[in-house]
Amino acid sequence: MIRVAVVDDEQLVRSGLRMILGTAPDIDVVADCGGGEAVNTVRRCAPDVVLLDIRMPDVDGLTVLRGLRALAQPPAVAMLTTFDADEYLAAALRGAPPASCSRTPTRSSSYGQCAPSPPAAASSTPA
Repeated sequence: MIRVAVVDDEQLVRSGLRMILGTAPDIDVVADCGGGEAVNTVRRCAPDVVLLDIRMPDVDGLTVLRGLRALAQPPAVAMLTTFDADEYLAAALRGAPPASCSRTPTRSSSYGQCAPSPPAAASSTPA
């Protein structure tokens, strides 16, 4: 089971990604939150992968990426963006995330909680 956290300032985006990823039998979305809560949420929920918005109003994704990379066991990170700003993409790539994806912006926001962890026997770390 791949444990995923979604970090985005837009609640609708987080809900949509949670719904889409929830259809995959080998993915468990264990958390979703905004940028300001991202590092603590990842520390608490221990996802294998973080889907991270690169531009958020409270704490930008590049700052969150640096915080995640400083963790003792940092997760893999895929950056999400609707922006085509070369300096943001270059800075994100220097932070070494494994992927960059695009998404459509929305207007609502709030913060989520950790979902229950899967049973220990079902948990594994991706290669």
